[in-house]
Amino acid sequence: MSETSEGRGFKSRSRHQISFLRFFFRNRQITKPPPRLVQEYSISEWENLSGAFERMFDQLGEVKVTESSLEFTSFASDVATGISLTREGAMLANMPLHGIDSKFDRVVIDKPMESMRMLGSNLDYTYRVPPAILRRRRKFKGLRSLWPLR
Repeated sequence: MSETSEGRGFKSRSRHQISFLRFFFRNRQITKPPPRLVQEYSISEWENLSGAFERMFDQLGEVKVTESSLEFTSFASDVATGISLTREGAMLANMPLHGIDSKFDRVVIDKPMESMRMLGSNLDYTYRVPPAILRRRRKFKGLRSLWPLR
């Protein structure tokens, strides 16, 4: 049986594709994605935790930092959300459709400062900043390099 030019072209492309795939996989190192970097604080490290909390929510809404509590509330024009932490380990999180009130003893903040995880003996809760609010951070990113906003 004779091959048509179309058939030879197909075989030629197939050999080329196979050759490319062998080259690609032979020279490719498949690695795990890097672990997500985090900052972890005990509530006994209140000053460090307060600073990280303030940086995380800077420009995203109203932030109140006192000796006894940390509080974030989104701007009224954004998604309604907020979180409050006390020095005694109490937490109150308000997101649309749910609220949580519980105790924690450690706080883990991811490096991009988009989520905060509260850990306690009966609690493992992650507060994620809604993407609609995070857009504010991108808007001001270029301005921060020109001058401090505070």
